[in-house]
Amino acid sequence: MFEHVNKESKPKRDRMLIWALLAVAVIVAALTPPIYIALNTSYRYHEFVIDYSKSLTAARQEEGVIWLTLEDGTDRRVSADNVSSTFLELTGYGFGQPMRKLPADVSPVTVTLPDGTVLSFYDTPSDNGLEIPTGVTVHYAPPEGKPFIYLQRYIAYEDLVRPLMR
Repeated sequence: MFEHVNKESKPKRDRMLIWALLAVAVIVAALTPPIYIALNTSYRYHEFVIDYSKSLTAARQEEGVIWLTLEDGTDRRVSADNVSSTFLELTGYGFGQPMRKLPADVSPVTVTLPDGTVLSFYDTPSDNGLEIPTGVTVHYAPPEGKPFIYLQRYIAYEDLVRPLMR
């Protein structure tokens, strides 16, 4: 009438479930940091675009002086339309590779808005034989807050600087 129940051995299904849950936990733990870094960088890029466009709009409405500093250190006035053309060209190519530091031995072309916002472009040729040999390192420094630096390989430096020189 009563059968003996073996309590010592667990069914194979229970052991498989534990291994499956462990595998899922390892995969989630491995994917979380890269996803967080990618989302944070994307957020910072979009904040840069929004903040700079607001500053440029304010400069246009206030009719303040926008300064362009060339590679040789000379300053000249530049119109908001020229800066807007350059900014549209830049954002048309989207986000590139985030960077931690600026190129060491290259002088930038810098646009300074009346509120103190600075946007600099560094000509950044590739030194490791990449498929796309040139690029632009973009440095955005808001009046308050953390600067943002990224490298965009799909746009030529001359294409960004040309509208500023008109």
